[in-house]
Amino acid sequence: MVGSVAGLNANGRFIGGGTSGLVLLGSAGTGTIRFEAGADTLHDLVADHSSGSVSLGGPLTVSGTLSLLSGKLITGVQTLVMAPGANVMRGSGHVVGRLRKTVPTGTATALTFEVGSNSDYHPSTSSSTTSPRRAR
Repeated sequence: MVGSVAGLNANGRFIGGGTSGLVLLGSAGTGTIRFEAGADTLHDLVADHSSGSVSLGGPLTVSGTLSLLSGKLITGVQTLVMAPGANVMRGSGHVVGRLRKTVPTGTATALTFEVGSNSDYHPSTSSSTTSPRRAR
């Protein structure tokens, strides 16, 4: 793991922030990453695991760019939230589990959810009208 997160607390949880970035690299899985409650936001998150995955042990919000270069980002019962204005860059990776995106207010928008199963990528799409709402 390489990144500019603020550090770890005494329990081994990451301390993120609105300007923090985290890069998860490897040829195998990383295991489970956990963030301190109230410090569970990253500006950028890069997941690049050629033959593995990383799991979220708690909720996480990305406010800049989520880069799914390869492998799987598993949310389990947690939710990966893309903040308003955040975007996803996808190579061959995807999210297994819950991915939330916010629809911009007053704009008709088509969204792609970069999700799938443990074995395959199965993107989901959603279109909105001009009414504000959250897509899940």
